[in-house]
Amino acid sequence: RDVDKVYEGWKKILWKDVNTNDLEDQNKRLRKKLREKGGAYPAIKGWEVYKHVDKSMANMAMVLPLIFDLHSDSIRPRHWKQLAGVCNVNTVDPSESKFTLQDMLRL
Repeated sequence: RDVDKVYEGWKKILWKDVNTNDLEDQNKRLRKKLREKGGAYPAIKGWEVYKHVDKSMANMAMVLPLIFDLHSDSIRPRHWKQLAGVCNVNTVDPSESKFTLQDMLRL
């Protein structure tokens, strides 16, 4: 549950304020904590909740480097237009003042 709360908080971060390095560090610490619990209590590794949390963390570890790349200043409007096409949405406008990490993750 703590991981879900952390991720829910991240999703509210405005795109302009996203610091992927910080988020990756936090995710690594959370994964390390989970693995330590799994090492100390091996039986919990078989629990569905453990598997769910581990999978969520693995997914986030895979997504954050992509977010880092998309957050680069070298991404131009044409790139966002291409991304919108690939994601089958009308537009992707990270310059919008209310655009959040959640908006990007929904793509």
